[in-house]
Amino acid sequence: MAFQSEFADNAKLNACADNDDDHIGEKYAPKGPWVVLIKKALNAWAAKQSPAVAQLPVNDLFGTETGDLVALYKTKPPQILNFAGKIDRIVGKKTVVRLDKELPQRGGGTAPVTMAALAQRDRTTSIRWAQAAIGRLTAARNFVANPPPGPMPGFPPIMPPGVGSTFKALETHFHISTATITQIAYIDQVLAIYGKSLAILNSPSSFINDTTSAEAAKGTPAHVPFGSGKVNFTPAFKERSGTTGFGPNCRAAMVLHEPVHVADHPAASFQVNHEHENSPKYATQPAMNQLHNAHSYASFAQHVFFGFDTRFGAGKPAF
Repeated sequence: MAFQSEFADNAKLNACADNDDDHIGEKYAPKGPWVVLIKKALNAWAAKQSPAVAQLPVNDLFGTETGDLVALYKTKPPQILNFAGKIDRIVGKKTVVRLDKELPQRGGGTAPVTMAALAQRDRTTSIRWAQAAIGRLTAARNFVANPPPGPMPGFPPIMPPGVGSTFKALETHFHISTATITQIAYIDQVLAIYGKSLAILNSPSSFINDTTSAEAAKGTPAHVPFGSGKVNFTPAFKERSGTTGFGPNCRAAMVLHEPVHVADHPAASFQVNHEHENSPKYATQPAMNQLHNAHSYASFAQHVFFGFDTRFGAGKPAF
């Protein structure tokens, strides 16, 4: 079998296509660069489903979630059955051949999607992150506004673990302990910006292709021209291939980051507030600056969604 996508460059996937014993799964070759390519293909397929299927984090570990998505993929016509006539969670000869077709084809095959169309695909992940942030912030606000009774008279209420981890993430990304307003007022402002950003994410007309701006010429993958109300995606905003482009989690972070510039105009575009999540100043900025830092919104949403501080973004292009 001759692959027509970047699968062709991976020896393990070529072996999988040629030999029944070289299949891939949770217990079979579960870690390696071939898993990254399998996940990219599964995510490409998932994005085309209606409604869109949740994206996998793209790393080199197969894991349970990948097995689940492989099994779902095999249920769709034409079904891919194992030797016993059943659906399984393994990528074998038939599955790897079909997954190859989910990725851009070389030599005149499937045309690459436009930048804005790729962003539309990635926004499924961005929306899930934003919704997680809104849910966790709402729970934290409710705890502060209406604390339950303490375990004994005179004792403070016990903070539920989910609320505690939300406040930890708020401190990490917004430095809420340095805020000059109450916790409730601060959380309300963060919630308002997330709500407006989510509305932009849900509006397909908010994303446009940009091939002519100065930012496009510089290689900036995504930006919001001051006051335009539109998120521009340039040719640099593309899928990861080799050492160029960006992985799906990195792109989803950008897709969530940029609407904040629209939702929180003009403050989110002031350079004094705009500190990259990997910059030393990110850890020391006052809360009122972080309130208007688009990087904080993308990073906080990931933190509460995954349960730990991931900081996917331009600093982690391969993810």
